[in-house]
Amino acid sequence: MAALWALAILLLCAANIALAKFWTQPPAQCFYTVTSIPFGLRIDMRLNSTAGNYRINLIEEGRLKTETFNLQSLNPNPAHEIKHLKPCTKYQYEVAFINNDGSETFCNHTEDKNGTTDPMIPTVTTEEMRKGDIKDGGSTPGFISFQSDWNISSSLSTPNKPLQCINKSCHLKLDFEDICSDFTATFTSGNCGNSSINVTKSITVDFLDPSEIKPIVSTGLPATIEPMLPSKCKNLSVDYTCSENGNVNDSKEPSDLEPFTDYNCTGLIKDNNVSLDKRTPPIHVRIDCRFTLDITNRKITNTSIELTWTTTSDNCQKALPGLQKLSYNCSCGTHKSTITTGKLMPRPDGGKCSFTGLSPYTEHTCDIDPTYKKDRVEHRRRVYQRTDAGTPEDIKHVTVTLPENNVITVSCDYKGHLFGPQKIHRARLNNEEVHENKNCEFEFRDLSYSTSYTVVVTVFNGKLESKPKIIHISTKCTFCFH
Repeated sequence: MAALWALAILLLCAANIALAKFWTQPPAQCFYTVTSIPFGLRIDMRLNSTAGNYRINLIEEGRLKTETFNLQSLNPNPAHEIKHLKPCTKYQYEVAFINNDGSETFCNHTEDKNGTTDPMIPTVTTEEMRKGDIKDGGSTPGFISFQSDWNISSSLSTPNKPLQCINKSCHLKLDFEDICSDFTATFTSGNCGNSSINVTKSITVDFLDPSEIKPIVSTGLPATIEPMLPSKCKNLSVDYTCSENGNVNDSKEPSDLEPFTDYNCTGLIKDNNVSLDKRTPPIHVRIDCRFTLDITNRKITNTSIELTWTTTSDNCQKALPGLQKLSYNCSCGTHKSTITTGKLMPRPDGGKCSFTGLSPYTEHTCDIDPTYKKDRVEHRRRVYQRTDAGTPEDIKHVTVTLPENNVITVSCDYKGHLFGPQKIHRARLNNEEVHENKNCEFEFRDLSYSTSYTVVVTVFNGKLESKPKIIHISTKCTFCFH
C-alpha cells in the first residue's frame, strides 16, 4: 500500500511541473521597428510583443555595442532609445527576447525606413549632426574641450589629432603655439558627404599649461633664465626667483645667483605685467664656472718657490671680480715629502703663493686649487718646478797617505746630497794645483822631501762647491842622517 501511495505522489509532482512549464513559459513573440532620432536610435516594439527583458546588438564596422531593456505589459508606448551614437553612421542591429532560462528568441523587424529591406541583415543609418550639437566644454590648461550628445570620438577631421573622450566630454591637446590664437576644430558627420561643423574658440592665456614653458638657462654668470613662450602671446612674461636648499624665504633673482650652488627656480607668469597666479614648475639651476689659471711669474731660489697667477673664466668672466668667496689652496711637495701649504695672497682674479724651506735642486709638484665657500672646485692648476741648486753637503771622511816619501794620495767616499746636477770631486795642494775627477781618487807626486803640505778636498755639483775638508801632511826625508 505504501509503495502505491509513493508512486501516486511522484506522478502527481511530475504532472504539476509539466503544467507549470506550460503556463510560465509561453512561446515569445516580438516585433519591432528601428528609427533614427537625434543622437541615436529608437526601437519601437509592437503592442502584441511579449513583456520581459530584451537585448539589442548594434554593430558598426565590426564593433559591437549591446544594451538591454525591459518591456512592461501595460506600457502604451513600448519603445527604447539608444543615445550617444556616431552621426551619419550605418549600424547593423538585432533584437532578441531573453527567456527565463537565459536562452534568447530573436525578434522580427517589420520595417526599416532608414536602411536595407533585407530581413537577414537589417541596417539603419543615424542622422546628420546639426549646428549646435557640439558645444564648448570649458577651459583646461593645455586642452580644449567639447560637449556633445553624439559620439564624436572619431568625427574630428581638422586638426589631425586624437580626441580623448569620456562619455559626452571630449578633450583635444593643444599645441604650445595655439595659445593666444583662434582655434578651429572641424567635425565631419560620418558618411554624410561633405557635411561638417566648425567650432572656433579663442585660446586665451588661461589655456596655457605652465609645465610646457621650457626655459633656457645660461651656462655662466651673471645667470639668466629665458622662457620659451608662445610666439603669438606678445605681452606674456615670466619673472623667475630662485632659492637655495628649498629655503623659499631667502629667494634671489637669477642675476644674483652664486656659482657652484644648487638652486630651485620657479617663474611667475604675467600678462601685461599683471600676475596670472600661475607658476612654472621648479627647475634645477647650477652654474659651474670654468676657470683657467695662468702662471704669470715664478721666483725660484734653492729653498723657495713663489708662483703668481691670473684667473680667467670663459663663462663667468664678467662676474669674476665680484666673487669674494672664491679663494685658492696652494700646496707644494715631492713624492717623498709631506705636502707643505705655502703663504697665500689671493684675490678673485688671481693670487700669489710662496713656499720656503724647500730642499735645493728638488722637483716639486705645486698645486693651486680654486675653492668656493671653502669647497674645492674643478680646474686645478698643477706646476712642476725644480728649486735651484744648493750647496752640496760636506765631505765627511777623507783619507790621505804617503805611499812614497814625496808622494801624497787622497781618497774619499762621498755619500752626501749634492743638491745639483753633477758630482765632481776636487783636490788642491797648498791651494795651487787643482785636480778633478768623479771617483775621489787623487795622487800628488814629485813633492819636496820633508815638507809640510795642506790638502783641501771639496765636491762640486756643477753650480756650487761644498765646504772644504782640510788635511795637513808632511813628506818624509830620504837621505837624511841623524
